[in-house]
Formats: sequence, C-alpha cells, structure tokens
Amino acid sequence: MRFLLLLLLPVLFVSCNKNKPVAKKLEGKWHLYKLLLDDGSYVDKDEIYEFAKGSTDGTTYSGWTRYTASDTIYGEYVVSEKGMKIILRNENTIPITSDTSNLEDMDKKTLIFRTKAGVHYFDKVN
Repeated sequence: MRFLLLLLLPVLFVSCNKNKPVAKKLEGKWHLYKLLLDDGSYVDKDEIYEFAKGSTDGTTYSGWTRYTASDTIYGEYVVSEKGMKIILRNENTIPITSDTSNLEDMDKKTLIFRTKAGVHYFDKVN
C-alpha cells in the first residue's frame, strides 16, 4: 500500500496545477486581429488585450484591459479547468458581465479561444 502511495504522489503533484503554464503565457499584451463568426465569415479586428500576472489557483481573478480605437475596457480574468477555460469579466457594464472562453490553442506567440461570439485569433505583442 505504501509503495502504491509513493508511486502516485509525484503524479498528483505534477497534475495538480495545469492552470500555471496558461496563466504565465497569457500575461502581457495580445493583439486581437481576427474573429471567426459562427456563420463562417471573418471580421478583421484591431484590439489590444493586456493581461496582468494571473493567479494559478483557478478561482482568484486578475486584471485585464482591452484597448480599442475608441474605448478602453477594464475587467478581470481567471484561468480554470486545467487551463482549458478563461473567464473574462467586463467591469464596464452594469451589471458586470462575464464570458467563458474555451482555449483552443496557445503557445508563446499565438492565442486562439472560442466564445459565444466566435473564435478569437491573437498574436503576442512584444
């Protein structure tokens, strides 16, 4: 029994926090350049999303800001469900609204997530 516990213990530590790599990569500025709508059409976008350093516990929100040509929107975000969901809260609306995004793909320079509005395509800004 002890042997089994010793074998499983490292697996538990390794698999506990899959939010951390996503939260770390998400930090910084991202350029939203394209939105794929449900009808298959694309909309060109030119918005900057800036994500503050995020928490990795899946429940604590961190700040984000969206810059458009005519507006600045503030909110909070959290990475949850083993790094597969990003919840964005918009604090510029009353009541505060939130949108759950499914993470489709992410690396150090590319971010793709799906919301009710469609699929969002981002490039990392240096």
